[in-house]
Amino acid sequence: ILKSSPDDLWNEAFRYTDGQWEPEPLMTANFVLENVNNENNEINESVIADNGIENLYSPYIGIWTFFAMLVTILSLDWLVKEKTSLFPRMKSTAKGMTGYLIASIIAIFVLHLIQLFIFIGIGNYLDKFIVNISLLGWMAIYILFSLSIGVLLAAYAKNIGSFYLIAAIFSFIISLIGGSFFPVDELLKMINFGYFQWLPQQWVIQNGGPAPFISIVHAVVIIFVTWLAALRRLQENL
Repeated sequence: ILKSSPDDLWNEAFRYTDGQWEPEPLMTANFVLENVNNENNEINESVIADNGIENLYSPYIGIWTFFAMLVTILSLDWLVKEKTSLFPRMKSTAKGMTGYLIASIIAIFVLHLIQLFIFIGIGNYLDKFIVNISLLGWMAIYILFSLSIGVLLAAYAKNIGSFYLIAAIFSFIISLIGGSFFPVDELLKMINFGYFQWLPQQWVIQNGGPAPFISIVHAVVIIFVTWLAALRRLQENL
């Protein structure tokens, strides 16, 4: 029986193990620092936006944009019921239909702001997303947009059933295109559809989008136009 010293056994084991790397290693691993720019070692702008909010898709914010729009529009179903029964009798009142409608919309807006703060409080407590004044502002604008769309749909709806159907279809389609359910940035860029950044969901998800000032102007114009169109339609039905 041949006997080998411990040093000889160790050297033989080392040579055998080292030989397993020829002609190439058994396994390689590539480590990529996704959040670091390789050229200037700065934080990648596509990961964290300049305003401090993560510029990546947030499923919680996205789902909120869908349900917030749907619930906000459906909360105006009373308008479909009252536009033919109550509004015609308001011609002789001091404030008239417009004053009553504005007061009611303000009250509904406050109620939806309460649910917004509850959602923000829960999300912030669970550390699901970062909250700042800019995000709150865009979410409030989004609620105003949903209210204006809801008033317009209610003004043109013939009955409560059609209003519910149109509200559900509209909310789902615009939320699907706007990125409420999944990130659509790269998908829409592939088909050269760049208008997604002006959709209302992107105001919230992307914190104003690439041009916040233009998004604000866009939101104000849409809210103003839809509100005037709804008032005109309701006055025609008196």
